[in-house]
Amino acid sequence: MASLHIKNFGPISDSTKIDMTLVCDFIEAVSSQDESKLTSSIDASIESHVMGFRAEKSRLSNKKSKMPVSK
Repeated sequence: MASLHIKNFGPISDSTKIDMTLVCDFIEAVSSQDESKLTSSIDASIESHVMGFRAEKSRLSNKKSKMPVSK
């Protein structure tokens, strides 16, 4: 699998590629004023990032971290 490189930044992680895709989808949706082009809601995106940050905190501290339940 070929790596994606951005000049002077080196290889791009899979997580960054996903984030870049979301940003591109957002820009496309706003520029065309078409909400259907969004691939994720802001709530879902924030929730997944919070889970990732809490998982890393849990890994580093070797302790469980509580995650609020989505409504």
